[in-house]
Amino acid sequence: MVVCQSDQDQSRAKWTTFCTKMFADLLVEQIRKGNRSSGAFSKLAWKIIRDEFNRQTGLKFDKQQLKNHLDVLRKRYNSVKAILDHPGFTWDASQSMLLAQDDVWQKYIEAHPEADTVRKRGCDIYEQLCIIFSSDSGTNVNHAFIVLGTAVHQIDEDPPRAKWTVPLEKIFVDLMLQQVFQENRSNNAFSNKAWKYIHHEFNRQTKLNYDKQQLKNHHGVLRKWYHSVRSLLNQDDFSWDKSRCMVIAENDVWAKCIEKHPEVEAIRVKGCPHYEQLDRIFSESGSSGNYAFPESQTAASKMDSPPSEDQFKRDQSRAKWSAPLDKILLDLLIEQTGQNKMSNKKAWKHIREEFNYKTGLQFDGEQLRNHQNVLKRLYNNIKSVLDHSGFSWDNSRNMVMADDELWEKYTTAHPEAETIRNKECPIFKQLCALFSESKAEETYILSSHDVPSTNKRAAGAAAVAHSGDRFSISSCIEVLNEMAGVDEELYLAASDLFQDPDRRETFICIKSEIKLAWLKAKCKHLL
Repeated sequence: MVVCQSDQDQSRAKWTTFCTKMFADLLVEQIRKGNRSSGAFSKLAWKIIRDEFNRQTGLKFDKQQLKNHLDVLRKRYNSVKAILDHPGFTWDASQSMLLAQDDVWQKYIEAHPEADTVRKRGCDIYEQLCIIFSSDSGTNVNHAFIVLGTAVHQIDEDPPRAKWTVPLEKIFVDLMLQQVFQENRSNNAFSNKAWKYIHHEFNRQTKLNYDKQQLKNHHGVLRKWYHSVRSLLNQDDFSWDKSRCMVIAENDVWAKCIEKHPEVEAIRVKGCPHYEQLDRIFSESGSSGNYAFPESQTAASKMDSPPSEDQFKRDQSRAKWSAPLDKILLDLLIEQTGQNKMSNKKAWKHIREEFNYKTGLQFDGEQLRNHQNVLKRLYNNIKSVLDHSGFSWDNSRNMVMADDELWEKYTTAHPEAETIRNKECPIFKQLCALFSESKAEETYILSSHDVPSTNKRAAGAAAVAHSGDRFSISSCIEVLNEMAGVDEELYLAASDLFQDPDRRETFICIKSEIKLAWLKAKCKHLL
């Protein structure tokens, strides 16, 4: 249950981020239903807003308390809009933050000290506030939104804004990481050549048309987000959950931290899906690409020292590989295997040329064929372990699972298995697709094929399939069936939303008390 305040604070209506977001959504809903005229909500609208707000939060706010908070939100909107009307500021919708150079911020805050809060916290409901308070919201609410650049509220008249999603960020981060590996960065800044490559390749892979400045702006957003996460993980009470890409801590620890630094609440909710890659990009030793991110530990552990220039050249000649490079090669190998061309010299020529084009590297065919053998050995190693009774594959964590006692016994007899113990393998599905001889194994992402015992194969399939059930559509529907406040329209919209595996995982992992609000926000375009 969401509790925004104690009984003593009830009269003061102490607001949290969650309660404010819910309130804003209810206001927008009434505007879209036409229950506001001449800038004022009708009595019916206020009654619906009050009743629904109190029902969803379990609170007992009266209409006047809600009206008072509407005035607070108006001031917040005007504050953000005033900043965006100032030259040098832009809006990043993906992070709900205002962006500007440090010197621009410093000069503005000197004249407007209250803007420092907006700089730190952003405004995660600015889209709703534009609809609620913009001058034309009463007649054209669907266009009342901010775009990158100065504050303009007609998106159909503006150039497209850089709207970022997790898959788009992953492509962008992987491209930056490739340039780090190639040392196309000095003094923590990418070279013009690097940005040109990133810009061209990002638009080629995504079929978008983002300009270089939009990418640089998001680079700044990711850097700020990374350092915020890193500063949390440097504290003893916070740790990293690698399987969920989330910062974790006890509730009271979070409460104290958020009270002191309200901006970190967004990190608690969103996590950081690409933190391992961002650490290599933005950490002091990131240029090495050698830092192995700690699993279920704080990020305060020491990092490896950057290699020397000579060492880097030696590594380059040995075709130094990373997870993003593995994935690119595997995709190309699978593509050619599907066309039965793996023995074809033209196929290997295509793989080499396409791989080097996508990565900006200069690997030769022998280096790629050698790494194919490395990947096959990795696959066989994992397969051999999963063929052994007691081991199973965890789809959510991308690793082999077993009791410590069983691992100790197995690695004593098979020392090579130590290399995959407690180590994730995010490319295992692709390894199965490339090297497995059984289509059933590809379907279930298994490595227990060619096992003499049919029963053992079935048991392995059940174990692996079960490990992936947590984020299945049926699992999400089961949770949805138990939730209160889900009407038929939202239920059907949510069923469509659950076709997206990323949305399913987020829905299962977020706190129970905000699931309904999250669903409404994500399904509003489907309703």
